[in-house]
Amino acid sequence: GLGEEADDVERQIDENLDEISVGLDHLQMQAAEMNKELQAQNVTIKRIDATTEHTDYTLNSANRKIQEFL
Repeated sequence: GLGEEADDVERQIDENLDEISVGLDHLQMQAAEMNKELQAQNVTIKRIDATTEHTDYTLNSANRKIQEFL
């Protein structure tokens, strides 16, 4: 009857909400993993940036010395 249909609808809504909840938990875990990866990449980028700055300084210094000889 009508009561059973209402129970079925409520049960279906509960199942859908459970699926959504599981999906959101999964997305949250993925976001946390992405955040960790981005933080690690940021450290690497900063290291590369520092190395590049040092290399640039060294090249400019060498360039100046070469210009003095010319």
